[in-house]
Amino acid sequence: MKSTERVETRAERERMLTSYYDEVFRYLSVFNIEKAFLEDAIQDTFVEAYANLDSLRDAEKMKYWLLKIAKRVGIRYVTKQHKTTVKECSLESLPDIGRKVSSAEYEKELNNLVRALSTRELYSYINRLNEKERKVLLLYYVYGHKLKDIAAMLGESSNTVKSISRRAKIKLRTMLEEGGFCDEE
Repeated sequence: MKSTERVETRAERERMLTSYYDEVFRYLSVFNIEKAFLEDAIQDTFVEAYANLDSLRDAEKMKYWLLKIAKRVGIRYVTKQHKTTVKECSLESLPDIGRKVSSAEYEKELNNLVRALSTRELYSYINRLNEKERKVLLLYYVYGHKLKDIAAMLGESSNTVKSISRRAKIKLRTMLEEGGFCDEE
């Protein structure tokens, strides 16, 4: 009797596992894996997860367990693809609509998300902003200047640049949440 319970539990876990396909797709998209290999990376993630499903102690933590597997797979694919060292992407970099966070956490999550984008994707999103917002974000994210330095370069007050930056980051995050990640052309 106990073995049938085990089979039912495993079947339920397998159904639950497959329900996270979209999250895995979105997470692996952050790694900028070539389109031709993205589906392979997703499949490898689920194969590894199915193989180790019995090692999962708490089914309520399945999503984060699965995303950890996706992280390892994503790093393998990017490393293999580019043969370079990969800056790891954390779970916090995923946009999580509806979750309430402090402004400092929000800023940190957005910064992680933006840094995970390729330069091409970042330019694609930034180019949708108005001129002042575009300048501030380019100087901040691409050239790595601090906001007070950007203020001096643009001849604006620090508070004005902080406001422009905050507004632009909110727009950028909205674009990322609504449109996902840019497709490579």
